[in-house]
Amino acid sequence: MDEEIYTRYENIAESKLRRKPPEIKDIEKLSYDEIAALIHDLHVHQIELEIQNEELRSTQVELERLRERYWNLYNLAPVAYMSIDEFGSIYEVNLAASKLFACPKKVLLNMPLTSFVDLLDRDLLSAIIEKARKSNADQTFETKMRRANGDEFYAYIEINASKDGHGEKNGFQIAILDFTERKEAELALLRLNQQLEQRRNSE
Repeated sequence: MDEEIYTRYENIAESKLRRKPPEIKDIEKLSYDEIAALIHDLHVHQIELEIQNEELRSTQVELERLRERYWNLYNLAPVAYMSIDEFGSIYEVNLAASKLFACPKKVLLNMPLTSFVDLLDRDLLSAIIEKARKSNADQTFETKMRRANGDEFYAYIEINASKDGHGEKNGFQIAILDFTERKEAELALLRLNQQLEQRRNSE
């Protein structure tokens, strides 16, 4: 919703800047009444410009407020968020993502997301991203990922296509949740059940 408001304010600002003043013709050929009418129109236009300037200043204040709110929501969120372009390169990350991958934000930028995904799942990730491109629905999958220091963790990934101001899909928003503890507990329970089954079969 904030992105829609942000885009609307930008469009309002652009439309105001496109407005043109009254056309000034050859003054020597104008009558007194025409010159008076032109002066009146210019005066009205000047007032309109002053009003528009004030509206633009208010719009700028609102845009700054939205930027600050977006920064707080995005960067201070407890969930790891990142944005990738249509080629899969990271162009924006929040603080939680930087912490999750044990890597400074500036280092993560421009790196391909696939470089952190388990080699066996990279083709799957590409397929999920392509599905997200063609669909309006969020796409999810689980995989093993690697931090910058080499440590591995199990990740739940949610992907949705992002859109520009014209509604065109131009990238993807990624949410990543580390669920290693739950996954390891599930695997431990599975191994235990297998051992119990083997013991029953051997008796």
